Amino acid sequence: MKRIAVLASGSGTNAQRLMEHFAQHPARAVVLVGSDQPRAGVLQRAWDLHVPSYLFAGKNLRDGSVLRELQRAAHRPCRARGFHALDTC
Repeated sequence: MKRIAVLASGSGTNAQRLMEHFAQHPARAVVLVGSDQPRAGVLQRAWDLHVPSYLFAGKNLRDGSVLRELQRAAHRPCRARGFHALDTC
């Protein structure tokens, strides 16, 4: 199974669509939603869809802890638009 981690910092409508889409997919699943904004709507959307969330600070991008968490959850994270500190894949 492909495990997907999503990084988002806003209301989370795109992340919700991903979570709902892959919830119906037998070979893929969103397994983690990460955000650097504690009040981001995406965190509630993840909670509502029973997807674990991960809250981090900007310094965590620089010290590698976000990348380690993404690797733990999804094994092979890719850089997301808006999160240029992550440079993987």
